[in-house]
Amino acid sequence: MKSYRIGRLVDETGITQDTLKFYERQGILTPYKKDSGYRYYDVPECGTIMQIRYLRQLGFSVKEILNMMENSNPGKIVDIVDQKIEDTDKKIQRMKLVQEALGNYSRLCHAVYEKPNKWIIEDCQDYYFLKHTTAANFLGEANVSKYLKSWINEFIDIHISLLIPEQKIYSENEDDCFWGFSVTEETAKMNNMVTDELIQKINLGKCLIYAYSQKPVEFSSPKIIKEPLDIVAKLGYSVAGDVLCHFVSQTTERNKDGGDLENYIIMIPIC
Repeated sequence: MKSYRIGRLVDETGITQDTLKFYERQGILTPYKKDSGYRYYDVPECGTIMQIRYLRQLGFSVKEILNMMENSNPGKIVDIVDQKIEDTDKKIQRMKLVQEALGNYSRLCHAVYEKPNKWIIEDCQDYYFLKHTTAANFLGEANVSKYLKSWINEFIDIHISLLIPEQKIYSENEDDCFWGFSVTEETAKMNNMVTDELIQKINLGKCLIYAYSQKPVEFSSPKIIKEPLDIVAKLGYSVAGDVLCHFVSQTTERNKDGGDLENYIIMIPIC
């Protein structure tokens, strides 16, 4: 039976010697050696190599391929392939969420970079907010850490946010606002998020949305919303609920003074 030396096989298939040797170590390939010490692959082995490459292109891991070859029962192979389809569907759904989250983040970036200190009025989604710290102190509830780990690991479109309670919007006290994490109500429903007294529902509705930048400060306070509050008053509106501020990024100031800027999107519910 005709056989190919490893160098010839590499030239014919484009598979590297390291890859072939790796498959050999995993027990997927069993080349033989002649007295010269070179590895040789016969025609069936070449077919196996091409089948491995095909399966790798379909996303199967080496472990899964080895499992398929060791369990040649058709029913077992069908089960492995069906499981791969299910896993791939989940990955596709997750990548769609990633794409949507990237689009949302892009809109925030465009707002703060292209329209600083500009505002619009539009309807906003409601959010869920997990309090994490006051100005400089971690909150004492043990379950905060449990939820935080869950949110960071499971949610894609999660925002670092500053929450300013409605009754504290004119305060200058750093401890009258809370840092934490927020997700939209849509994201919460999609992930079957569990809520309790530690997770606050933020009803926004009609909002004045303001792109705001400031020099970095050690602790943010409700003073961060002074400018958009002035606009709300001038327009004849009233504040209708808690204010949610998304931290977007920290950038270098685009003027001769240089320095860093903290960039936010501020959402003030109005009526």
